[in-house]
Amino acid sequence: MISFTDVLELSKTYRTIPLAKEVAKKKLSELNLSILKKSYSYLLLLESGEHGEEHGRFTYLSPSPFLIIQSKDQQIRLSGEEEVMRQLKEAGIDRLKDQPKKMIEMILKTYRSPKIPTLPYFTGGAIGYFSYEWVKRSERIETKHQRSSPFSEFHLAFIKELLVFDHEQERLLFIDNLIIDPNETKEKKEEKYRHTMKSLEEKAEYWRQFIAENSSPPIEISKEKEEIKPFQSSFTKEQFVEGVKRLKEAIRQGEIFQAVLSLKQSIKTDADAVLVYQILRKINPSPYMVYLQMADETIIGASPETLVKIVGDEIATYPIAGTRPRGKTPLEEKQLAEELQNDPKEIAEHVMLIDLARNDLGKVSQPGSVKVAKKMKIEKYSHVMHLVSKVIGKLKAETTSLDVLEATFPAGTVSGAPKVRAMELIAKLEREERGPYAGAVAAISFNGNLDTCITIRSIFFHQGTAYLQSGAGIVYDSIPEKEYEEVANKAKAMMKAIAIAEGQRE
Repeated sequence: MISFTDVLELSKTYRTIPLAKEVAKKKLSELNLSILKKSYSYLLLLESGEHGEEHGRFTYLSPSPFLIIQSKDQQIRLSGEEEVMRQLKEAGIDRLKDQPKKMIEMILKTYRSPKIPTLPYFTGGAIGYFSYEWVKRSERIETKHQRSSPFSEFHLAFIKELLVFDHEQERLLFIDNLIIDPNETKEKKEEKYRHTMKSLEEKAEYWRQFIAENSSPPIEISKEKEEIKPFQSSFTKEQFVEGVKRLKEAIRQGEIFQAVLSLKQSIKTDADAVLVYQILRKINPSPYMVYLQMADETIIGASPETLVKIVGDEIATYPIAGTRPRGKTPLEEKQLAEELQNDPKEIAEHVMLIDLARNDLGKVSQPGSVKVAKKMKIEKYSHVMHLVSKVIGKLKAETTSLDVLEATFPAGTVSGAPKVRAMELIAKLEREERGPYAGAVAAISFNGNLDTCITIRSIFFHQGTAYLQSGAGIVYDSIPEKEYEEVANKAKAMMKAIAIAEGQRE
């Protein structure tokens, strides 16, 4: 427990100090999300289908942001609690709407908090998403004649109250952040501290009772109600195959080494988004499970792939390239893994992405600190296995979380190499903005830590329509028809989740 003496010392450097109270031994997965969904316009849940030190130790839930920043229809919208808006206006932050990166950085700096070793990596900050088109803020990319996405360019909710389940220690915490004005007297700081501690106790008790009264059993899936309806596609099979051929020609001409062509699909649906999420979590558990309800936009994700992480002063990214299905027997599993590790096409593509990751991290890391910590290891998920590497670096001084995100965004695994030219060719072929697909879901902590996943294997809901998108990495010896099969297969789990939810709705 942080004492008032600790607060006085910390307030010399930090404006925001996280305070925590244990709520219960209950898991957040036992909480009935549907009740929260009906009560709040924003509901932010980040969890994992895996639990380990590398991924998924903590599950985060918050239904109560104190500040929203959103870029949509070429306008930056800033809204929040009255006192917060007054403080931002006094600091001149509201005048930075033509510089969104700087605006976000200034908000994070205003509420900078310490890293408390006994608390989770994320103790308050921004949760939300960046669409693929965010890259145009930092790179000049020719993308004429593209149809606009109905989603935001970015949409971030800043939170200072959250529930966190620690899967290692099996405890549920409620975190609230004490916000101190550095010019306040000692007496005023003590008054705020005591008020926040009292509020912390009351809110922890509220959530203890709420969870006890609103738990839900694990979702049961009724497969006989599974009927996948036709989706509207951005490409016919013939058009996609032709696009692959054009990218192969660009590779042959030396313009690029690789590019990721994607297929967008959509369907009108009244499926309940929470139910779709719960089903997707059950049929396709992944390292990053995401449920972001953000006003009229909802993002549901089952992403296997980190974009970039910062913990302390270490930056890490995990290139994934190379896929095989899981084996039906131990022998088949072993054979498929060996086949994957010895496939020249998969290895060549993966090595390119390692080089790209090293180059990206090199922009924001201390000289000589970038290295490959893990190279082409097999990682197994519910339905597939992947080749995965880990590239790390030491954070350069005066480098922000947004600098690191910008340096690595978008991932090479969803764009190509060289990135800029690959993205230009992709834009010409896909003909419409990707929106959240191939961007990132982010948790940007006030304490400097960062965790982001690439927004793949995800479903995006907006005004009664569900959108999903999947891509294939095109290289010199790609077989166009097989690449189409790959994008179709990647979409199946998401389509299945929607179909089951439609069949099971009340």
